[in-house]
Amino acid sequence: TFDVDCLFGAYLGTVDPGLPDELRAAANRDVTERTLAAYVMAEYDADLGNMPVRGNFGVRVVKTDVTSNGLRSDLILVPDDNDPTRFTLEETGDFQAVQIKSSSTRILPSINAIFEVAPDTLVRLAGYRAMSRPNPSALGAGRTFTLGDGDEGGFTSIEEAIDNVRANGSPRLKPLMSWNADAAIEWYPNKDSLLSATVYYKQFNGGFQPVVYNEDFTINGETVNVPVTQTRNSPDKSRIYGLELTAATRFSFLPKPLDGLGAKVSYNYANSNFKNQDINLGDQYDPETDTVSPGLIAAAGLSGYSKHVLSAQAYYEIGPVSLQAIYNYRSKYYQDFVGGNSQLRYVGPSETVDFRASLDLMKGVSLRFEALNIFNEPKATYMPVYGSSRQYHYYGAKYFIGIRARI
Repeated sequence: TFDVDCLFGAYLGTVDPGLPDELRAAANRDVTERTLAAYVMAEYDADLGNMPVRGNFGVRVVKTDVTSNGLRSDLILVPDDNDPTRFTLEETGDFQAVQIKSSSTRILPSINAIFEVAPDTLVRLAGYRAMSRPNPSALGAGRTFTLGDGDEGGFTSIEEAIDNVRANGSPRLKPLMSWNADAAIEWYPNKDSLLSATVYYKQFNGGFQPVVYNEDFTINGETVNVPVTQTRNSPDKSRIYGLELTAATRFSFLPKPLDGLGAKVSYNYANSNFKNQDINLGDQYDPETDTVSPGLIAAAGLSGYSKHVLSAQAYYEIGPVSLQAIYNYRSKYYQDFVGGNSQLRYVGPSETVDFRASLDLMKGVSLRFEALNIFNEPKATYMPVYGSSRQYHYYGAKYFIGIRARI
């Protein structure tokens, strides 16, 4: 443990530096997203011959309006006092407002059905259209600037000094649309046991792809045309399919007090060809020539997508006492940064063990204890390709204790 105020004061000389004199900057984000949605749904319950069937169908309409405000300012190059070949880039403070608007309307139908094929067996079918909107933080209209290192003799032009101008968001990103279908079978061999299998398929309209736009910036009074990289919705088709297996039982047939033991195991396999290109080293689309330049590194998949996920749980419940031990495993996955338009980041495989316990003190009141990541599983991240180490985090175990009251 450490004193946060002391650490902050050691860096800045004060624990309360106050707000900066100027809060405006070209990198600022100011995004407003307004969503209007309406839906209608009908339920049904009937017999298909001697087989009961029930479910619902309906449609949802979603209208999304995005307003993204940004700032632009003239820029000046300020030479370093100790090294005249190096510069810093500063804003003049004379800002002009930029506003980018985007809107979309999507219609989302859905239908599902549950067939009781036997007294102890259910078959579930579902089909629906879904949408996934970008995070508001990925819709910013700001700009960030990076200076190149320059040669030993210094920069020969302002264009040479600008290594990269990056948009800190892409306000014109549209929702990712998908058609989805899944089928599941559930078997209940007894009142305390379940075996189920689910297969699913999703087709996505596109992925994410860098796109380069040329923008004019005024630097030291000179207009410079600079390529700015943003992200667009790719026209490619993507898909994901998978299988999920679940088994759960309570060993109620065992003699007391062992009849309170139970276990649950769930495994999911998923396969996807969704492509998320690296902002600098991936495929890039040129809107002027309508061509795509191949990238230097392979694309990533869906953010948070692991090909293999396993969860196993053992529990014991007797009277007012409940004990649970949970094991979780997931294979490596891609994790994007908040704000988007960043390089690819991968997270390595992980295994964690958690423990939960509760004791009912009286009706509606329980004492609870929770221990997370008991064996201190680290988190390893890699950029921009898997195997190129970026960070290695040890979070340690976390322990919580509390009282819950239901009123």
